[in-house]
Amino acid sequence: MYVDTSCLVAFFIPEIHTEKANSVILEAQELHISSLTKVEFISALNKKLHMGTIDSGDAELISSEFERQINERIFIEHHFEVQHFRRAEIMLKQTTLPLLSLDSLHLSICFLQRQPLFTFDEVLAKAAKEFGIEVIPYSG
Repeated sequence: MYVDTSCLVAFFIPEIHTEKANSVILEAQELHISSLTKVEFISALNKKLHMGTIDSGDAELISSEFERQINERIFIEHHFEVQHFRRAEIMLKQTTLPLLSLDSLHLSICFLQRQPLFTFDEVLAKAAKEFGIEVIPYSG
């Protein structure tokens, strides 16, 4: 299962979707992310730090734990190749939805690696379904 940044943040930092993120992620057999997910996660962590949602100590602990889980392959990281960018371009040209460029890259990983998507982003979930990508359901 490919874990979108929205779910990853909820897994590591308590928020409204944390309970659902924990139940789905902890039950999954394989967890996939991309190099883009790592950048987005650090950005979200930085934003929460600057908003005062977490302090610098918590941010460092969360970042370290995330890196540890990647290093131990709890989260399997995929790196982008030319084929992912080409698939993202095709998706952006074909979608009927306002799909963001970076979200199309997430979808390209799911599509080419044949991974279901776990996301709390409604547009991303709809776009995934549009391209035949399985979406892990959650009750919002």
